[in-house]
Amino acid sequence: MRAILLSCFGGVLAVISVQGDEGSAARTPWGLVADPVAPLVVSTCGSCHSPYLITHHHRDRDAWEKTLLKMQKNGMKALPDSFQAKVLDYLVLYQGPLKEDRPPESPWAQAAFHANPLWD
Repeated sequence: MRAILLSCFGGVLAVISVQGDEGSAARTPWGLVADPVAPLVVSTCGSCHSPYLITHHHRDRDAWEKTLLKMQKNGMKALPDSFQAKVLDYLVLYQGPLKEDRPPESPWAQAAFHANPLWD
């Protein structure tokens, strides 16, 4: 795996990352996907709580937008529209709803979950 370089410029965290050999996305030390917008997300959300909190939530765009509005009511500075759009795009892209990895419903997939008809 290749290195992730971190540096601090004027209190804003800059993340420069190189994708790992196994093809997975590089991560910041807080578990966020390293992306040019990640420092903006960290500086916006991390000023009040740990960025780790973000990685535990997976929401759609409407839910993330409601979350940002709620955070603004709790004291977060309002973001300019262009910044808010970037933060929302990042959250939806990397912290969007989880996709279920179970096989689709079919008579053939049921055997994986009910191997013995007596168990039902």
